[in-house]
Amino acid sequence: MDSLTSCRCGFFTRVLRLGYTILALSLMPLSGLAQSTAEHLRRSIEYAHDSEDREIAGAGLVAVNFLTRFYEARRFAPAWSQPHHVEQVVAALEGSYRHGLLPEDFHIDAIRLLQQLRREEPDDAGINANLDLLLTDGLVTYAYQLVYGKVDPRDLAPSWNLSRPLLAREPEEVLEQALAEGNLAEVLASLEPALPYYTQMQRQLATFRRLANSGGWSVIPAGATLREGDTGPRVTALRARLTAVDDEAKPAGSSSQLFDPALAKAVRRFQLRHGLKPDGLVGPATLQVMNITAAERVEQIRVNMERARWLRQEFGDMRDFVVVNTAGFHVRLYQEGAIEWETRAIVGTAYHQTPVFAADMKYIVLNPTWTVPRSIIRDEMIPQIKADPSYLASKGFDLVDASGRPVESNSVDWPAVSPNNFPYGLVQRSGPANALGRVKFMLPNAHAVYLHDTPSRELFARAGRTFSHGCVRIENPLELAALLLGDQPEWTRDAIEATVRRGETTTVFLTEPLRVFILYWTAEPAEAGGIRFYRDAYDRDGAVLAALNAPFRPLTSADR
Repeated sequence: MDSLTSCRCGFFTRVLRLGYTILALSLMPLSGLAQSTAEHLRRSIEYAHDSEDREIAGAGLVAVNFLTRFYEARRFAPAWSQPHHVEQVVAALEGSYRHGLLPEDFHIDAIRLLQQLRREEPDDAGINANLDLLLTDGLVTYAYQLVYGKVDPRDLAPSWNLSRPLLAREPEEVLEQALAEGNLAEVLASLEPALPYYTQMQRQLATFRRLANSGGWSVIPAGATLREGDTGPRVTALRARLTAVDDEAKPAGSSSQLFDPALAKAVRRFQLRHGLKPDGLVGPATLQVMNITAAERVEQIRVNMERARWLRQEFGDMRDFVVVNTAGFHVRLYQEGAIEWETRAIVGTAYHQTPVFAADMKYIVLNPTWTVPRSIIRDEMIPQIKADPSYLASKGFDLVDASGRPVESNSVDWPAVSPNNFPYGLVQRSGPANALGRVKFMLPNAHAVYLHDTPSRELFARAGRTFSHGCVRIENPLELAALLLGDQPEWTRDAIEATVRRGETTTVFLTEPLRVFILYWTAEPAEAGGIRFYRDAYDRDGAVLAALNAPFRPLTSADR
């Protein structure tokens, strides 16, 4: 430690000591300074509960209601008299960064200071009481963030409807029992999400932190598109960038300045893992992604680990389900907890964003018709109909009245029609041109969002696939239908295709509803222990990161 750092640390310590002394004196009775630790605890909790001043040694208490219940049940006896329990809590709080959380949320600096003060004055009741309070408050805040997440998703996404974990017992009872039975370490470990996604992302967080702390990777200078056969210092920089996270990019018997086939293969592998077109060319889009820093990737991983914490209740015991990752443009079917099937997807545009929510898929419709949403009729179709009277017939649309009865198009005074004066509906007949394609998967929800086929097959070849009005179009819908109806012998793949060929609109119910999660993950584990990063197409990461890095708000009784 250099002298400047030493001076700063010493100054910081003196400031905290002074703050602690002033606060401790303000909480002591005028009749004398000698009190028991229990009496200090009682007075401090009552003071924090009844006033807006909730600071202890410079740290603001978060879970005052919990502290009140916990210590009242203990008759204000200190909780942390066993040194090994203190060590376990401090280790957990210090290690919270491994979850992408902030140790400062859990009072770690103030706890360290009070530990030092207690070593100097072990019998000081005020020091002991304040350390006890901060250890408890830090621990319950840490537990809350692990179980629920630091950020409330409902504050960021009004569509969020996933359930929050239900506690079988009051948290103060759990902590009291852990202290009494001496299994605090096991209880702390049980708080960590056990989702495979989460544990793999933890490893990636550690890897990218090491990269960031060691300087990350150098920026590849701007210039013309790099391709196989090129040579020069920009190729050297490209190889160094890829080698930082991909050992296979290291040269094998060739110059580091040569863009050889092995490097082209590494570029394509990078592109696949970053949602880019895997053409092996380092053009502007690929260069931009390559020059995102390791530190920025650390923050992206933190954001997505937070999103995973929001899901622990829903994913806890679930074995069969579907996940749509709108940021990654793919749909995955999980059976027995493992990925059984995957296909590419098209999702909503930036203006018509696909919301985040969960719903139960209940049935499949083969050869569906499409009832056009009023917003699409108003904003997009009326101008086309007025400009081209044959538009409805050419696209297979039927005009219907409010009761669903057919209306002859030539009976409508189209020049008088406007977006605010259109008392009709539009239904597109089933067939190859239908916007929903040959099959749709129904999961009733408030957003009228579902999964379906599409006649616009060419769009699946695009790297960025934000083209829909919010629904999820999937590339291989008949494969998914066959998998979901696999327990119904009469609905083989051949039977499904035969029904599609006949053109009959047919509804087939699943034997059991299947949970579908429509999520937004801009980072997720990849094969062979790697990681995939995706573009933040809906610009949602920033709000999560800002909330993650902001001071944690005090918990209320509603947060229990």
